[in-house]
Amino acid sequence: MKKRLVCICLMLCVFLTGCMPQQNNTTAENRRRVVVILKAMDSIHWMEVADGLRQAANDKNISLTILYPKQESDADTQLDMIQDAIDSAPDALAVAPCDAVAAQEYMVHAREQGIKTVYLDEEVNAPIGMPYIGSDNTLVGEIAAETLRTQMPTKSEAKIAVIAGNKEQTTHNRRVEGFEKYISNHTDFEVVDVCRVDNSSSAGAQREMKRVMETYSDLDAVFCTNAMMTIGALQQKKRNHWDNLRLVGVDTQSDALTAVQDGDILAMISQNGYDIGYRTIETLVDAMNGETVAEHTYVENRVIIQTNVKSFLSEYYKEGRET
Repeated sequence: MKKRLVCICLMLCVFLTGCMPQQNNTTAENRRRVVVILKAMDSIHWMEVADGLRQAANDKNISLTILYPKQESDADTQLDMIQDAIDSAPDALAVAPCDAVAAQEYMVHAREQGIKTVYLDEEVNAPIGMPYIGSDNTLVGEIAAETLRTQMPTKSEAKIAVIAGNKEQTTHNRRVEGFEKYISNHTDFEVVDVCRVDNSSSAGAQREMKRVMETYSDLDAVFCTNAMMTIGALQQKKRNHWDNLRLVGVDTQSDALTAVQDGDILAMISQNGYDIGYRTIETLVDAMNGETVAEHTYVENRVIIQTNVKSFLSEYYKEGRET
């Protein structure tokens, strides 16, 4: 029954995404077909990734199907979606895996079937040579740590907690690794706790934030590895009236950027979801055309703080995206 429901979902997404207007006279039957499977669609980040995918598919005259489980912890459901996508024999497949290890076997199988394959948002070590489009997540962690060092110059020593997403996802693991390595090598700060939220959710982060605030009364800062968790941490910070606690997060989610503007969040490390989506389709088109594509396509990561957030927002939404 579960398999049948996934198949129905796939058919429905084909119908919905197949209605986008195209820019040339190629018939729908002749258009190359791409399936993209995301981790979820429960945050602004994923919505922006989907917007970039759709725009690029329209520009490149590609038939696009976007699938996703209910939340990032639904790894088994996503694996069923990947298998059904492979069985439907698309020209290309892009996956942001909920479980980076479990997805590898499926991606190898897809490539063996002649399907052009890439990872987006979630960089996976194997199979070697499978392209990745997204952030350099180790660098993201390093930038977040450096931001705390430079923004807390009066604190030679500080206690910091990390709230990170699913440990089965390399995105969160590498952000934590980059952060901890920089803190260890370049500061006298101490990472006192690394918390994990399996579904990378705001509610989960709020629970972990409550726990670390109760455990460490002298906590100075918290690094969250995505915007949803940063918002959850912020909600708990406000509930406890802990105004001096600094928060640093990741993503260009509009509500988080508004909080930066208001001074409630110290900084966000940008990650342009729209750009990730658009470049994913561009990469797949190049691969389908027989061109050699880069193993890594990294998007830009910038530090957004209160002094530059207004200009960043103006630049970021100049393409007409909804705020």
